[in-house]
Amino acid sequence: VKKKDHKTRSVYSGIATDLQEEHSMSHGDLTISLMLFGFIIIVMGLFWLVNDPDEDMRYYTWSVISSTISIFVGVLMFVSVNAVVHEVVLEDSGHWTHVLADMSQMVFYLIVMQILVLRCSGVLEDEPFTEGSDLTIREQRDQKLTMMKCWAMLTGHMSGFASINFGGSLQHGKIFQDYPIYTFWVVPMMYVFHSMFGWIASKARRRFIHQGGFKPSKVSHRYSTIPTAEAER
Repeated sequence: VKKKDHKTRSVYSGIATDLQEEHSMSHGDLTISLMLFGFIIIVMGLFWLVNDPDEDMRYYTWSVISSTISIFVGVLMFVSVNAVVHEVVLEDSGHWTHVLADMSQMVFYLIVMQILVLRCSGVLEDEPFTEGSDLTIREQRDQKLTMMKCWAMLTGHMSGFASINFGGSLQHGKIFQDYPIYTFWVVPMMYVFHSMFGWIASKARRRFIHQGGFKPSKVSHRYSTIPTAEAER
């Protein structure tokens, strides 16, 4: 009987040990559970903020959500295009060819941003706002402003990531590897480039609008007299 009880206890002890090892929580399990708990808190907090009685709180909450989504979408789009360019198109090319491709992507996104903003702003239209439409003039203006901000923010983020990528690839050149102190010169170089590009783009927009004969209509001119504080809302 004693031998049988000893064997039974040994079996139960072995089963308990196996169950304990099977259900023991690892560091990965703890990390995932804490992340899930944090996501639940964030989502519930966002639900509370977007339904806040204060109109300003709802407005800025949606603005932050929109900006965050735009950043992640911009990252995904840029990384996808960048991977195709470097891993498919320029797979066997040299380093400076990849650097030139990064610079081309940066300039391309900056130009696309300028074109989309110009198109969505309604500057190219003779009558950007139509009286007698189902939408009021203010609603038409807000619609155009929303589209302009949407594409400007998305392409602006893509341009920013492309600029970071170009600066990083430039710093990995041979001359910078031989003289690491020279990598600091990339920052002012990028600053000067973007300042010059912004100045040239501003001059080009003004010249294109004035030489193209695009004049604001009476409706758009009258609407532009609305106070800035009200228009920004």
